[in-house]
Amino acid sequence: MKKVKKLTLLLNAILIPTVLPIISASCAKPEKGKLDKTNENNSGKVKEEEKTKEKNKTRVPGQPDPGDDVEVDPAGPPLRYPGDGSFGELGAGRNATVPDIDPKTFNALPNEEEKYKVEEASYIKGLESNDFFPKYSTFDTTKYDVEKFDRDAKANNLPSFKDSVLKDFSVPNRDGKLVLNPFGNSLKGPYWQSEPLDAGRSRFIPNDKYKELLNQSFRIIFSNTNEDLQNETNATWGTTWILDYAKSNPNESYPTKWYLATNLHVAMSFRQDESHKNDPYHNISNAAEEAKNYKAAKAEFDSAFEDFKVMATQLGYYAIPMTDYGVPVGGTTTPEFDYGKIYTDPRMRPYINKYENAQKLFQAAQAANKGKTSRITLERFRKDTPLKTRLNFTYNDPNVERVTLDPEQVKIVYAGTNFLKTNPSDYVANEKLKNLQEMADFAVLEIDFSKSKNFRVIRNDINFANYSQNFNINTAQDFAKWVTNGYAELPENEKAKPANFDINEIYNNLKDEKVSVSYDTQKQDPNDLNNLVDTTINVKTDKLNVNFLALGFPNAEGDNQIEDEKFLTQTDRVSLRGAASVWVNKPKNLKRTTDEEGWGVSRSLAIRNFRTKPGIFDLTIVSPTISDGASGFTVPKFFEEKDAPWPGKEFLFYGLGFSLNSWEPLGGSSGSQVRDIDRNIVGINFAAGDSAAVSLISLVLALRSNGIDYKGAYGKYNLEQYDLVYGGGRNQRTSYRQALEKLYNGDYKTHLFPEGVKNIPVDHQFKNTTSKR
Repeated sequence: MKKVKKLTLLLNAILIPTVLPIISASCAKPEKGKLDKTNENNSGKVKEEEKTKEKNKTRVPGQPDPGDDVEVDPAGPPLRYPGDGSFGELGAGRNATVPDIDPKTFNALPNEEEKYKVEEASYIKGLESNDFFPKYSTFDTTKYDVEKFDRDAKANNLPSFKDSVLKDFSVPNRDGKLVLNPFGNSLKGPYWQSEPLDAGRSRFIPNDKYKELLNQSFRIIFSNTNEDLQNETNATWGTTWILDYAKSNPNESYPTKWYLATNLHVAMSFRQDESHKNDPYHNISNAAEEAKNYKAAKAEFDSAFEDFKVMATQLGYYAIPMTDYGVPVGGTTTPEFDYGKIYTDPRMRPYINKYENAQKLFQAAQAANKGKTSRITLERFRKDTPLKTRLNFTYNDPNVERVTLDPEQVKIVYAGTNFLKTNPSDYVANEKLKNLQEMADFAVLEIDFSKSKNFRVIRNDINFANYSQNFNINTAQDFAKWVTNGYAELPENEKAKPANFDINEIYNNLKDEKVSVSYDTQKQDPNDLNNLVDTTINVKTDKLNVNFLALGFPNAEGDNQIEDEKFLTQTDRVSLRGAASVWVNKPKNLKRTTDEEGWGVSRSLAIRNFRTKPGIFDLTIVSPTISDGASGFTVPKFFEEKDAPWPGKEFLFYGLGFSLNSWEPLGGSSGSQVRDIDRNIVGINFAAGDSAAVSLISLVLALRSNGIDYKGAYGKYNLEQYDLVYGGGRNQRTSYRQALEKLYNGDYKTHLFPEGVKNIPVDHQFKNTTSKR
């Protein structure tokens, strides 16, 4: 995901003190060639991309290539979450949102409504206790029918008007249209019973269900080059997984055309040439224009930096630091900036402003400078990767293999832009946003192995050195089989399929159904009360608590579970920048839980817009925009849907969302699949709550929703019926199935559509009903 500030509001996920101010320190310390990465928009961000330039150096394991500029995630939308993220919006220490009730008493409350009342009151109190947070009393309520909303909210299982506003949830005005981000400034606090920094488990596969998901997931790396800029290469990556494969060639011993799903903002890093302009979706590179803008912005930045340095030198603020005896400090001969004096001297202010403005333009030009994709790398773990073993990073784990694809082998088959027939202008009030269209952060790539020019596989050997081998791969079919871990040959009941339901409609069933799990613990030895003995406890729990599996490939540099980190060499640290850690949604401390099945949904109040359904939310209500409503998600200038009815490049987030417990991987995990323990694919991960994995919030987009009728509680807005894979929603315009039909024809057959893509399988057809709240 993208390098833009994420919502960082909860520095220590659970025990946090009083809510702290959001301090957007823009005291950039200008150094030529070094850009300050401060948060300009105070927003949450979709899994951060991180760049690291290591030019003209010997290749280091883990780096995609010499000189590559590694972004931990491709450019994607920052979430609308406010806050700088440098320290945490709710502070650190004691959690100000902890209710005045002990956990045992709380857990004994009779139902979710009673629990919600206790938790929500404390959460709102925690928000309001922050002296730097705007007060609700300053909010102009005259444009809203507060009493009506509160009546409707109570009847529809929604938060009150005041609570909604303080959380910056969308609310309807008196005309029945939604005001998105009405407060324009929101804090997000962690759930009060969360374990600090429990963002998931790294480099550990706890059971066979996770191993299946591992065998069907990849890290995908796009290496892009702008030849007009001295052939500089940058690499961006995310997570992708097997969705489907073609079955239209009866002469193939194994399918060679595969469909991998990921986030739209991940796929946007695939920059194509003119040969793709007739594809249904394409992202044609304009390297010459990007290079021109980059050079102009860099010249302006260099000039502003030089002026800044000259003025600082004249004022004595850029000099070799000296001791009281007139001797250079530490024997240094390099001048340094005295930022304390620079930022307090009004004579420097014009130069600071000029530098910071030029810096912003240069950063924007850098982010836009993608050039054209020169190669695509798929990286995955082998089928025989061991369970319950501490794995290594992708650059030195002997279970990791990677292959390189040519851009000609890959197409953007589907992108979730403007996927409905309805228009936000019918239900959105904001002048700057109402004329945008909706989008789902979902895309599908076609990989054609029949176009492979070589069948080379690169594997890490046991001594952690990369080496190449073809493993007797002589045909495209064998190559496809190797890369996909033989997925097409699995029995049908072992293949994952997109769900034909949504989480909202089966939520209560998941709470009622019980699942047996066991966990290891210790108890007193009956023969020696002074000793403890190992034992296994068998318990039954709600299926909701263990129903979900998620797996992705975040940047290894952000792995908070590195053993003996202090012993890492400089080479190791550089290698981590270009490597990934496989990540799953299990508590990082497995001694406190079971390693069976999956894990549950988050109880976070920060994103809960259904009072008694923790973990479920509507993106239009909770997080539809970027930067507190300042803008929507923007696609690249040259990204297009062929024959699209709307040519815009800016979109509002849309769809049913949910959030998982023990799951907040950072950059690189964009696109991670979420499935249930019955192999139903239910969603795709697209955003993290903050840049330090302390909020313990990740946003997952449901691939299907039966729609939600709010009975007028949100004015003219209701969540539409949709299925991003199969289509068929009441007001749905596009889907993966329809894109295949447009690209090929209605008779084109795949694993998911054995009768041809013109037909929606019966078990995925919608019935004319909508879900309850």
